[in-house]
Amino acid sequence: LIDMATEGVSTSPIPLISGESEFCQTFFDHVKVPKANLVGELNGGWAVAKELLKHERKMMSAFEGMLEKPAMELLELADYAVGSDAQGRLNDAELRSDMSRHLMRETALGQLGERIYWQGKAKQIDPRLPLLMKHLGTSEAQAKDELILRALGDEGLSMEDPNVSAGLRKMVKQWAFNKSLTIAGGTSEVQLNIIAKRALGMPSGEGKS
Repeated sequence: LIDMATEGVSTSPIPLISGESEFCQTFFDHVKVPKANLVGELNGGWAVAKELLKHERKMMSAFEGMLEKPAMELLELADYAVGSDAQGRLNDAELRSDMSRHLMRETALGQLGERIYWQGKAKQIDPRLPLLMKHLGTSEAQAKDELILRALGDEGLSMEDPNVSAGLRKMVKQWAFNKSLTIAGGTSEVQLNIIAKRALGMPSGEGKS
């Protein structure tokens, strides 16, 4: 553990495409840290890092539920953007079909989350399921964002257009921020490797070709 006030430690914000700067880059110039600050065993930092990543992956799998409620729910937004017929069906058949598939996947993810929760309560959790939840949950959140931008059309082209309501601009901003979801807690590519090895038992591909 390092006191950020230690001589030689400096930080600078990393601007995100959403306009926010929630992350910083940290520099260590000839920094000395007391031995008493060591967490775990010397040279055993990867074991600690893996536990931190496990916690972060769990948090990221449910990240969408932590966000501020959007100006409009997905179906309400779609109705606002493309309108509906007398039977309540969206006028854009392709968008309607893609939204239906998304909502089915979202429902399935919710059921998977419930399953993991109750397995955890019973202390009988299948360790493979949380690995899937992080990858599927973050990917589906981004898929939802793309549907939102499709529905918004021209109103989804800018985060700063004064002619677009603040609520809709915020949804575009959230789309930009959510690009980080498949990076935080371990990238999707790394997560798929973990799923292949630990959930599916596939070989690592090491050795002679």
